[in-house]
Amino acid sequence: MIYALIDPDRRVAEYDEGNNVISRTIVINPAASDQTVPVVEAISVNDGSVEKVTSRQILVDINASDPPPGSGVPYIYLTEYVYQD
Repeated sequence: MIYALIDPDRRVAEYDEGNNVISRTIVINPAASDQTVPVVEAISVNDGSVEKVTSRQILVDINASDPPPGSGVPYIYLTEYVYQD
């Protein structure tokens, strides 16, 4: 469980000083049995037809596999970066 105490020195005048603690339960799951790192085999943008992209909308194709005893690649996260020359 994690706790946060708000205004512990009671410097802020409040109608209800009894609601200055919040708590949440945090569950840490055990490590997955699949410890095999997936492999990205290919990435292409707009079917590989261009070297430079100027449009805001693009098509990204990613081929990835998870070698045995892997459990597959159910999803991939993409992070956008903007580079300026």
